[in-house]
Amino acid sequence: MIKLFLIVVIYITASTVAYAQEGDVKLSKKEKRYIHPKSRYLCFSSGWGFTSTIIKDPNDFLDQGIIQGNNSFVPSFTYEHGISNSFFIEVGYARIDQGIRYTRSVGELSSSSYSSSYQNHDIQIGGGYRIINQNNLNFFNVHTGFFIGFANKKISELQQIYGFNETDSYTGLKYEINVNINSFKSVAFGPYLGISKELRLSKDVRLFAKYIYRFGLIPILKGEFHLTSDEIDFLQEPATFKVTSGGAFVTFGLKIGLFNNKLN
Repeated sequence: MIKLFLIVVIYITASTVAYAQEGDVKLSKKEKRYIHPKSRYLCFSSGWGFTSTIIKDPNDFLDQGIIQGNNSFVPSFTYEHGISNSFFIEVGYARIDQGIRYTRSVGELSSSSYSSSYQNHDIQIGGGYRIINQNNLNFFNVHTGFFIGFANKKISELQQIYGFNETDSYTGLKYEINVNINSFKSVAFGPYLGISKELRLSKDVRLFAKYIYRFGLIPILKGEFHLTSDEIDFLQEPATFKVTSGGAFVTFGLKIGLFNNKLN
């Protein structure tokens, strides 16, 4: 009986210690995941921008073998400042290559192409909210705000008219495409909405991935493709294109805490 009692006591003691240690581990993880409501971070990132480009061709000719390529490398940095609970404000900068780049494949050995590009220097001002549970687990962050961008070129510096002659190897027919830029806005603006996910590396360093979608309010670049040929019956109405300041942006980077050890 005494042996049985001792066994029970030892079992209960061991279970209590194990449970307490498990609780300490959970508490330690919870404490490590804690983000101070007024935490400050400097975020460095880079990724890809997929600019929204719309081409309308009444001849349905450009759609045959068209290859659009307005994707660009996007470096950026953002300052994030917590204000209360899980809310924060953010101010950032990004450099984005924009323009129109178009290629029409006309066979295995040749293609017609046209491009005109410039750089936008964008400022983002907005805020966000951290989705955090009671164990301080940060599921993801929601971002929203406005952006304004300034181009590094004027319309006079962009390529205004460009023409090329080609023979479509599929049909053997000859045609000519002339490109004209009709309007260009050096200032772009609009709202944005996004989501990000973080991975904590240490107390003040985090990896993150972010997806932002920009809603461009106005077309920043508009132009026409004029199609002519003695062998193909094209409509006189030209094909049109427009590039908006909107589009999808995917970036990856580091968040570094700033003086968070001084927060109480």
